[in-house]
Amino acid sequence: MSKPSYLLPRTAYLSPEWFAKEQEQLFGNTWQFIGLEKEMPAIGSYRTLELGSYALVLLRDEQGELRLLHNLCRHRGMPLFIGAGKLEKHIRCPYHNWTYQQDGQLRAVPQKEKFPCLAHDQLGLHQASLDTWHGMVFAHPQSRPEPLEEWVEGLAETLGAHQLDQLEEQETLEYSVKANWKLFIENYMDGYHLRHLHSRSLGNHYDHDAIEQGQCGPHWYFYQPLTASGQRTANSSSSLPLISGQASNSLGAYVHLLFPNLGITATESIWSLLEILPQGPELTLVRIRSWCMPVSTLRYMLLKAPEIKGSQDHPAKSGDLMEEDIYVCESIQRSIHSPAFKVGPLAEGLEEPIWHFQRNIMSYLETS
Repeated sequence: MSKPSYLLPRTAYLSPEWFAKEQEQLFGNTWQFIGLEKEMPAIGSYRTLELGSYALVLLRDEQGELRLLHNLCRHRGMPLFIGAGKLEKHIRCPYHNWTYQQDGQLRAVPQKEKFPCLAHDQLGLHQASLDTWHGMVFAHPQSRPEPLEEWVEGLAETLGAHQLDQLEEQETLEYSVKANWKLFIENYMDGYHLRHLHSRSLGNHYDHDAIEQGQCGPHWYFYQPLTASGQRTANSSSSLPLISGQASNSLGAYVHLLFPNLGITATESIWSLLEILPQGPELTLVRIRSWCMPVSTLRYMLLKAPEIKGSQDHPAKSGDLMEEDIYVCESIQRSIHSPAFKVGPLAEGLEEPIWHFQRNIMSYLETS
């Protein structure tokens, strides 16, 4: 491969038109994480969701079958559900009373004689797709996408040894980031900044000279081991307990991006999901859910709290890893507005994942 370079133009981070194209063509044609298996609706209940430009409803019918349907009446496109709640025996459109079975098949049309050419069997609700992987549920707006097992093929071998069912979930954290979602992910995948931007927040806990990373289809995986100092810290009483089931010689950070926007970060003591959710061309919601060995929430927050260095510190060196990342992403987003903005050469290896990420995005978009 030639030297890695930036592939996307400035407009990819600023333009509402580009953003809309991503929502339809990228997020409308890829598998998206929607929650854990144990969080899916109970029998006879539903919740609405959006995947890219598509409005959907996730429901569990009276037979216990989990279904994902497009939340659009086939008559005039009226939404059939709002929010979350209990299912009625049949799905009824509030506009003209078209009625569907819980599996989406059209059941009844009022004043049917007014529709002499109605193709009854072709007007069921559009179907979307569901599947599970490692206890996580993924959805796809299309009815016959590439199977999820093929989409994630090979990724399981790169994950850490963590078993989610032995861990306890901690408080969910949400960050509103005033930057394009791709900037956040490009920073997330950037191995070059770890020893520089995070010199305070990461210290010498991880060995930045021993990074192993690669691509698995459109996805990215990364591993860096603990340093000798990190090993001592991880085993100290002042740290969160080590997650059981890990080999002592493989402790470290296992970081993944499931394309296009789900991060999985598994360290020696925490397993986290990062949902990186585009809200607009220059706004991103980052939702972080974390699990660790049984420990009180208070102790978790105290142990994870950053060291306070004082107001004289530059925000990019705050000692809080997320604060440092967000500061950089928002600052670069502002810089992109300058006509002089231009990205220079990327560091071979360490920033190469950015090139792969952008190439994968381009493969979904009609950019002519």
